Amino acid sequence: RDYLLTEINAIEGLRMLPLESTFLAWIDVSKLNLEDPCAFFEAAGVGMSPGTNFNDSNFLRLNFGCPKSILKEAVARIKAALV
Repeated sequence: RDYLLTEINAIEGLRMLPLESTFLAWIDVSKLNLEDPCAFFEAAGVGMSPGTNFNDSNFLRLNFGCPKSILKEAVARIKAALV
């Protein structure tokens, strides 16, 4: 959780809210001005749930209940997609 929070918040245009518990990250992607943020990141190899499913199109939900090696790969793909 702490790793993901630090990494996502270091990426320009993204903001992750601090979590008290769970393995679900809410990532604010509103500053990216993407037509379909979910499809954008899916094309980069990172599957996330669209915030529209949860009544907020400004966010994506990332389930990070996985080994840290997989999480690091996902973060690397997110970064690469935004370069």
